[in-house]
Amino acid sequence: VADDCKTRAIDTQSFTITVTSLDSPLKNTLTVTDCFNQKGKEKLSAKDKIPVVLASDDERLETLPRSYTCYRFSDPSIPEGAAIISVVVFVEHFEDPSFTKGKLAWSVGTGWPTRPEVWAAIEAPVRQGQGSEAIDSWDVTSAVETAEKINSFQFQVRNNDTAGPRKTSIDYIYAIVEWY
Repeated sequence: VADDCKTRAIDTQSFTITVTSLDSPLKNTLTVTDCFNQKGKEKLSAKDKIPVVLASDDERLETLPRSYTCYRFSDPSIPEGAAIISVVVFVEHFEDPSFTKGKLAWSVGTGWPTRPEVWAAIEAPVRQGQGSEAIDSWDVTSAVETAEKINSFQFQVRNNDTAGPRKTSIDYIYAIVEWY
């Protein structure tokens, strides 16, 4: 850069350019930023319950029978037009002893609680008793296949057990997204 002054000025600035190879996708871990408890009709951030599901620390968030809890994730800021490689949700959980198999459902979608749109749902594995607590994963790539969906997706845990007051307990929940 030059100007009309007779005295020359020089400045140096260093910077780094990082080029991401197509051989290594970008990766982001999404954490829970809010959730909605259908039974209590409340956002759990208002009750400071979100930290309970942010780490594997034996603090748990319970979903009561005949209700659901939906989780909203942190903004991954996936650029529009990105090629989504993988979206996997991880859930560390257990259910009360004698929880009925086939009565725990997981869904991904958007719009809970007011305008839900379900993109995919499965019968989730039941881990009866605290001693059976485990981390289960669900690959939702085929349902959450665009940047727009990833930037707005939610995860729902539905307890459909009507045989008694059996709950499901979530200790830790997160999602890992990979894209180019």
